[in-house]
Amino acid sequence: MSGSRMFEHKYNCTCDLMLTIPAANDPAISITEETNLAESEARWFNTARLVDRNQKILDAHALGFGERDQLDLVVLMATPEKLLDGKRITDCFRGEFFETNFWFEWCTLFAFQRWHSAIEFKRYLLRFMHHFSTIDTQEGVYRTRYNQYDSIAVPLVKWLRDRGVEIRFETTVESLGFIAGGTRITVDSIVVEHSGTYSSIPVGEDDCVFVTNGSMTADKTFGTMASPAALD
Repeated sequence: MSGSRMFEHKYNCTCDLMLTIPAANDPAISITEETNLAESEARWFNTARLVDRNQKILDAHALGFGERDQLDLVVLMATPEKLLDGKRITDCFRGEFFETNFWFEWCTLFAFQRWHSAIEFKRYLLRFMHHFSTIDTQEGVYRTRYNQYDSIAVPLVKWLRDRGVEIRFETTVESLGFIAGGTRITVDSIVVEHSGTYSSIPVGEDDCVFVTNGSMTADKTFGTMASPAALD
């Protein structure tokens, strides 16, 4: 079942940023303070995490590990990434691991499939290990006061605009122009497309250019109940 995006107090960089941004409905407090208040008023506690085919709520607190599964987890977390390159999660665990409560809870929490990257799985294990003991109730998972767009994006955009930041929508960065030669990689122009028209934004010597080369959802497409999502 789909839910809101996971958020918790150990998102240190995000919390530090939001501590400097006034909340949307109460500028006297920060987004972080507003989120902490919302969490204290409506703490997350699942009474049902796993349901079987007969609609019976299962005791999901028991992770269902065997000794071999525990050992395999420790080995994976201790293995250098260069030795995991090209491996899938299924290459690191026996078949029984994928029938445990832990796998069902972990893969639905973080959207893993068993054929996904072993390196990515290792990174999530290390990053969210502190949720092992509460993976059934999901205690410690935070909710923002409103949906995360209205609670985080809206006040952040307002804060930026109040300081003269220009935000352009429906505009695609097509390429970057670089200064030839030298030992540094220096951008001197940004080529953008808007409504079919191309233009170039000059970049001065004292300007900074930050580039994000896509994301996990950059090429996301949608399917229907009758057709699969197209591969982009």
